[in-house]
Amino acid sequence: MHPARDHHLPPDPAAYKRAPHRRGRVIVIAPTRAACETIELALGTEVETLLQQKHGGEILEWASAGKPFGIVAGTGTGKTLSIRPIAQATLQESLTYGVVNREREATPETPSWNVVIVTTGIARRWFHLPPIKEGVVLWMGSTNRPEMLDRALIRPGRMEHMIKVDPPDAHGRKEIFQYYANKVLHDELDIDRLVSGTQGITPAAIQSAIQRGAPRLANAAKRSSVSEMDILTALMEGVAGIPNPITDMPEKQRWQLAVHEASHCVASYHLSPGKTIAFVSIIRRGIGFGFMLPMDKEATYTYPMANIIADIRVSLAGDIGTKVILGERWVGGAGDFKHVRERINYLDWHGVFGGISQAYGEPSAPASERIDTWMEEQIDAIESLLSAHKIEIEALAHALMKKSELSGEEATQIIEGAGHAKI
Repeated sequence: MHPARDHHLPPDPAAYKRAPHRRGRVIVIAPTRAACETIELALGTEVETLLQQKHGGEILEWASAGKPFGIVAGTGTGKTLSIRPIAQATLQESLTYGVVNREREATPETPSWNVVIVTTGIARRWFHLPPIKEGVVLWMGSTNRPEMLDRALIRPGRMEHMIKVDPPDAHGRKEIFQYYANKVLHDELDIDRLVSGTQGITPAAIQSAIQRGAPRLANAAKRSSVSEMDILTALMEGVAGIPNPITDMPEKQRWQLAVHEASHCVASYHLSPGKTIAFVSIIRRGIGFGFMLPMDKEATYTYPMANIIADIRVSLAGDIGTKVILGERWVGGAGDFKHVRERINYLDWHGVFGGISQAYGEPSAPASERIDTWMEEQIDAIESLLSAHKIEIEALAHALMKKSELSGEEATQIIEGAGHAKI
């Protein structure tokens, strides 16, 4: 009978220890088997990343000197792709690498690798490290869903400190746009305009839009270079989904959609001076048959309650604008009214309608009566505003019927042009 062997260990442990590696090995410990495969692909890929461009020199200097260091960077900056140059700087020789996990067992060739990728479970059984007598072990993790973490994991004495990494500010977005724009052939771009319309977007979303989405759109239009509209459209695909046009929609229904979205735009233009219209569309996407996307003109961390009231009126504008232009209400405003209810609950929670609610979203009976009266006032106010700006709504709706989608700049120019004509 042959003794059982752990197939996740080298067949000849002594050969593994004797293998001549001048500066030792690099061991990459991945959290999952899928991560192992991703890292293996990264080791075979040479791509310049934002992380390498900004900090590559100092990282490689630390690695070649054998200094301990850590990297904390956002999604899409190139942390995984940096494993290859870090390993090369550390070992100062060409790389031979492979994976050992539950699906890929160790082989007689494993000792020849100077980079070994393993999962955490394999690492615990494989590497018998001496006890730590000096220094500190720092455990770090990252997640996009902090609310899902087990509280036992983040209590004091464990992973107790949580650092929130927010999306980049305007200065950071400008650098990211410029960096990735240099990677593609493009027409003249107004980077500042792109930055102003992308508050809250992540570096990974910008990279995807410029390097994948925009070239795809340019290629489909048989153009050799990327336009600013291509980039903006690709960004909107990340927010609202890929366009899925309806080819047999009757013109009257399409006109109603155009009026609905144009009414949102006109209301936002007149009621929210702190916001800019980033994009407007009447092409079906994942979030609905059409949408108008407003963006803050500057970074916004706190604001007056009046902004919420303006937001409510802008949300009501699609439904009320349809009534003003077509003479009757249509379906299609369910998402808008859901947003209105959420904002009213927020106002009620802050005591705007008198008293303090005992449960969020459950106003008291007196508050409910005041909310009904207040809502009638908001509907009357937005109806008066839209009636006074019918020319602007109709001009923008006609432009949407012609082009289906407009950039924020195009929509704003149409609104202002119709307003001047009216005067």
